[in-house]
Amino acid sequence: MRKYGITALLALLCMPQVHSDVISEARDLLDSGKSQEALDLLLDELEVDPDKPSAGNLNVLIGEALIRQGDFNEAKGYLEVGKSRGVADASLWLGKLALRNYDLSAASSLYDNYIRMKTNARKEYDRKAEAQRNAIPKVKEALKRVERVQIIDSIDVPAEDFFTHFRLSRSAGRLLTPEETPFPELISEADVVFMTENGESAFWNMTDSLGRKAIVESIRLTDGSWHDPVFTPEILNGGGNASFPFMMPDGLTLYFANDGEDSLGGYDIFVASRDASDGSWLSPQNMGMPYNSPFDDYMMAIDEATGIGWWATDRNLNPGHLTIFVFVPNERRINIDPEETDPLPFARISDISATWEPETDIEALKEMIASIDGGSDADREQFRFRFPDGTLATRFDQLSSEEQVSAMRKYLEAEESYNDSRGRLEALRKDYHFNGSTAALKLQISDLEALVLKNKKNLRRLKNELIRTNN
Repeated sequence: MRKYGITALLALLCMPQVHSDVISEARDLLDSGKSQEALDLLLDELEVDPDKPSAGNLNVLIGEALIRQGDFNEAKGYLEVGKSRGVADASLWLGKLALRNYDLSAASSLYDNYIRMKTNARKEYDRKAEAQRNAIPKVKEALKRVERVQIIDSIDVPAEDFFTHFRLSRSAGRLLTPEETPFPELISEADVVFMTENGESAFWNMTDSLGRKAIVESIRLTDGSWHDPVFTPEILNGGGNASFPFMMPDGLTLYFANDGEDSLGGYDIFVASRDASDGSWLSPQNMGMPYNSPFDDYMMAIDEATGIGWWATDRNLNPGHLTIFVFVPNERRINIDPEETDPLPFARISDISATWEPETDIEALKEMIASIDGGSDADREQFRFRFPDGTLATRFDQLSSEEQVSAMRKYLEAEESYNDSRGRLEALRKDYHFNGSTAALKLQISDLEALVLKNKKNLRRLKNELIRTNN
């Protein structure tokens, strides 16, 4: 019998622990977002002995690290090795890659293999994978109706504060953290809070009685206080969780995310309309592809002032990060005809430049977007007024005379009065909707309706006077 020295024996005894420590350390590095450090550590360990017992797990972790860096093709090779060595998580990641490429048959088979291996080993498995597998028939249907939309840019950002990277004009409203709202003690679980431009309405998510996320609304009352948050109807929940609300300036069109039965396997973006007469909500509609995918797609915001839209997604498979797509919203939906054009590259957003129309000046749009929150105080908009000849004025120093400056000031004061009266009328109408009718409330609404009409006529008169100064 061959005899080992004490040193060699101790080395053999300690070796499995070394492998375990490397895997644990790499896992911690990946979870903290240090994918390159994890990759270097794992490759060094694998190079020592590619056939060691832990090689399967090492290959899977290398594949995950490469995915986090966006190197999907190289990741696939390592994951295939991990799969051949019987590591269940290899099938999970390969399934995600197949689903990302809309190779639906392969994704379904790989997810089945992953769930079967975990079940046979009596271990917990990723329930989202099961939901994505079950939603594959809906994904197939969605691929028949992919909207043709111009995507200007894509930006990778940390998931925790992704909405702070949406560059929105003031008229689009504000995206706030829970701490910035009137009810920080009530909305600690909120993902994001949307507040209208006039500061009279706010939307966010809270946990309902069933333990799900649901969107709530609060309005500012006439005395300046805020009405207790009211849960929106179940029709917006779709049996799942609803969050990430964005209300358009019309006060009737709500974009939000939901992971209920009508989604494609995760959070999807929906749009719902509110009846102006009674405040009831109509059935929400799934925005479809390319906005939605089999992964999680979050908040959509459309800025009417700039004509630019934003949405966020985790389809690039980098945990802790999201990709924001910046796009040009269509006035009406135009779907890609599958008989003329393959919709898959557009659903996958394989190449954003392939979505551009020849007449669109993409660089000019990017410059305009960059200027929304940028520039010095001297460059920022003081107002926005377009004269009939097409000239857009945004600052007093752009006006041609003292007469025009005076006319603009009068117009802006009238506009502020009109918006203020209209905002107060909207708040009263919501008060009426939430709390019911009283004689005093009816009288207040009637008086404000008359004031809004008066202010509107005055605003139109001053607008005409302002335009005459430009002749």
